Amino acid sequence: MPDLVVQSRLPNLWLATWENVIVMSYASAATLNDFPESLRVTDEVLRRHPRYGTLAIADSKVGLPDAETRKRSAEELTAAAARQNVCMAIVLEGEGFWQAASRAAMTGMLMLSRDKV
Repeated sequence: MPDLVVQSRLPNLWLATWENVIVMSYASAATLNDFPESLRVTDEVLRRHPRYGTLAIADSKVGLPDAETRKRSAEELTAAAARQNVCMAIVLEGEGFWQAASRAAMTGMLMLSRDKV
């Protein structure tokens, strides 16, 4: 069975791969500084596999990224590599009303962004 390989350890983000799955673990909100490394890992996976999946895990204290980071994220989701992303799962740790509301908001944003791909 293949191993999970840690690719990067940024201050707020760990990136790992398992075959053609990219695992992203956020300790705080995504920033623009995360994109170069995230794109590097995605490119590396796409050199070995025609399609990939993403598993993002967010700590219960993670807030929303700022407006500029959200805009860049939306642009990246509509880029060519996004067409090769065949599945995405997001785990928002925690429980209660605000975590449920966050999950609902995230689901809505993903549904809208996938229509563009």
